[in-house]
Amino acid sequence: MKKYTVLILAGVKTSFKYRFKIITSILFNSIYLCLLYFVWRSIYNDKITISGLTFLQTYTYMCISTVLTYLYNSRTDWKMSMRIVNGSIISYYTKPLPVQLQFFFEAIGNVCVIFLLVVMPVVLVVLRIRQLGIYMNFVFFLFSLLLAFTINFCMEYIVGTIAFFTESLWGIIILKNTLISFFSGGLIPLRLFPETMQSLLQWFPFRCIIDVPISILFEPNIGIDVIFALIVQLTWAVVLVLVSQLFFKISEKVLTINGG
Repeated sequence: MKKYTVLILAGVKTSFKYRFKIITSILFNSIYLCLLYFVWRSIYNDKITISGLTFLQTYTYMCISTVLTYLYNSRTDWKMSMRIVNGSIISYYTKPLPVQLQFFFEAIGNVCVIFLLVVMPVVLVVLRIRQLGIYMNFVFFLFSLLLAFTINFCMEYIVGTIAFFTESLWGIIILKNTLISFFSGGLIPLRLFPETMQSLLQWFPFRCIIDVPISILFEPNIGIDVIFALIVQLTWAVVLVLVSQLFFKISEKVLTINGG
């Protein structure tokens, strides 16, 4: 347990090492949320609801999706690509933990800071505004958040592993971020998508990252829909963990480190 704690603390220290980055990120996200308010206010105009969502519900959804997107941004794919290209990835092989677990707990350390400083205050405000108590839906929300982070991390890990085959991942990472943002509910609530697409997306891992945790947070009663969403999340988390491990094991065979 101690070795995991050391990695988490290392991630926390790394985050606080770049305090200015945290402050500026919070500032820019605040400005972005203000802009979102006016954008969605103009979209609704004189409409009371769109696809069954009021302006307040949509804007609250977008606020949570924005901070969750920020929360998941551990940049594991960038870190892996840089360390594979410059050869420093070899240091991970000298430690008594699988490479994936080392990156995972480092990422947890990074997001712990963001969770406490950004996500929790926003979530508590939302619970207050919507007059939701901190009861079972919040507990399920936290569990869903952990699964969502795991799914997102595995996607980043898989993309980062591609660096074994190419020196630049910039385009691939941008494409991955775009797909996740659009199909997870990060840019537009999935309730506003056509019903056919909504039905299709519920089986894909993208929805599990943003839409599922928010839907659980807004659901005062834990019903079959919540349980089903959690089962889908858990299934994708397990599948992606196994796929990312297998892909890394296959890919690392092409690693070549030159130097003395």
